[in-house]
Amino acid sequence: MRVVEYASDGTARPVLTQFEPAEGNTGRVVFLVPGTTAAKSARSFAVHFDTAAGAAKPPQPTSNLTVRAEGGSYWVENDCYRILVGRQGAHLYEWYVKALDGLEITEPGRGGWAGFADSGFEDRDADFDLKVTAAGPVQVRLTGVSTTGSNEKVFIFTAGKPYVEVMLARPVGFYWDYDSVVNFAADKGHPGTALFSNGQQAPICRSNETTHNAAQGVYWGAKVRDDGLVLANLTPTYRPYT
Repeated sequence: MRVVEYASDGTARPVLTQFEPAEGNTGRVVFLVPGTTAAKSARSFAVHFDTAAGAAKPPQPTSNLTVRAEGGSYWVENDCYRILVGRQGAHLYEWYVKALDGLEITEPGRGGWAGFADSGFEDRDADFDLKVTAAGPVQVRLTGVSTTGSNEKVFIFTAGKPYVEVMLARPVGFYWDYDSVVNFAADKGHPGTALFSNGQQAPICRSNETTHNAAQGVYWGAKVRDDGLVLANLTPTYRPYT
């Protein structure tokens, strides 16, 4: 299984593709659209299915996306980061940014409220059984199911991308990503600024203070530094049916 992009001059190039078999002859095709796409422009892709006995094809693109077990936890790595997904609470407990010489951006620790993806389930501190449901080369997906209830989290890691997608099985009262305070604190090397989707902004407090930057009715919030580091949490906008 492969996906090929056809340019306007008829030339073809394979793109990074992942096929996930399902029941019977069905399955999911996942691929990355390379480069950028101009507004209001069209691009053409075709999905090709073949057998190993078919004629030789151009080599498929590859990626550096990997997943590796460590006990009941998992390390996921791509060109941008190396992340540890832990069982307690199904948190992203360690996140190392490769472009910043392996800077760790989460609150240190492998338990409790440390790390990213802390959410308001009643079994917030319970262990989650983690399972790899896709292993690349386009996406790694990890599903975590609570051992004490029916709560579920799904994490999606994409080749070459600096973000992680998190999906929750049901609404929660809060969702927190606890980052290391020293990375943006006003009294450290790179004082940060908090930005929100409504235009609100304010400086980050000192490392020995507990002032929270907050805004109501927004769908993203971010911390930014003068050296270009951006740590953001984006949630989908919700528009009720009319």
